[in-house]
Amino acid sequence: MDYRLFIAIELDHAARRLLGKTVERLRRIPGRIRWVSLDQMHLTLAFLGQTSAEQAPQVAAAMERAAAGIGPFEFSLAGLGAFPDAGRPRVIWIGVEESAGVLARLQDRLAKELTAAGFPGEDREFHPHVTLGRVRQAERDVDYEKELARPVDFRGAEQSATELVLFSSEQGDRGPIYTPLARAKLTG
Repeated sequence: MDYRLFIAIELDHAARRLLGKTVERLRRIPGRIRWVSLDQMHLTLAFLGQTSAEQAPQVAAAMERAAAGIGPFEFSLAGLGAFPDAGRPRVIWIGVEESAGVLARLQDRLAKELTAAGFPGEDREFHPHVTLGRVRQAERDVDYEKELARPVDFRGAEQSATELVLFSSEQGDRGPIYTPLARAKLTG
């Protein structure tokens, strides 16, 4: 059996509630956009894609090694954006800020551990974010840059990262279903 795997940091209830308010405001943007449900929002550190069930323990071990020596840290949500850009959005996201560099160090260690375990590395630079929606079909006459430039209030969106979570993702009738398979505590 294969899994579609990714490694992420979960968001707390308060942050998800704030993001839910942001998504409600954004729902008025025209186009076919699939909005992420609140319980599915997370900060992805590594996407592995289709992976055999036999490899899941290797991924969990790589997570443990990457987390070793890195303690819990704080990060915050800030800034609305889109990939590839706000003018032609495919993914609408909220940015993540962490000024001490712990998040970048953790993600780099995780990428190196996964590569050493035989998993392919990412081709793109890590850009920490939380996906809010995926644009399935944009409307031609909509100024998406203007829509995404509206200010968003994120007071209270500070987060504590305490563990990494290995998730499997299965496509359900109403979108993906994420199931945690393993956890690695950030213990310092």
